[in-house]
Amino acid sequence: LPRSKTTWSHDLMDVRAMTGYVRLTAPGRASMTVVINVDPRAPLPKKVVNFFMRNLAGVLLYLMQRTARKVGRDPDNEHGKRIRRDRPFYLRWLLPKYMDYCVYRGWGLPCVPSLGLHRDDLPPEFMERLEAGGVAPSAVA
Repeated sequence: LPRSKTTWSHDLMDVRAMTGYVRLTAPGRASMTVVINVDPRAPLPKKVVNFFMRNLAGVLLYLMQRTARKVGRDPDNEHGKRIRRDRPFYLRWLLPKYMDYCVYRGWGLPCVPSLGLHRDDLPPEFMERLEAGGVAPSAVA
């Protein structure tokens, strides 16, 4: 059954869309922007709605940052295990894009312990791509 849009006392808020944008600012660092389209379904002034939405977005970003730090400090936690279980996505799709961006910015490829990589695990074309871009492959042991 579809979930009810109301409770006994009020309508439920409707989240129409949510978009996140992660911008790499340095090796191992990123900034994030979140855009949320919400209908609060309440007769509140726009300033009040914006205040609560900003605070909600701030809490969401804080929780995401805290989780990212946990994965970085302890690659054997549950998130790190899930990343390693989905190796095809991270190795074939995400890592090449990350490497290309590091080459474009002239950064050394930082260590990614959550992937559990060793230099011998990388396909030869990855190493060639790094060397062609003049980037020191410091990503793996």
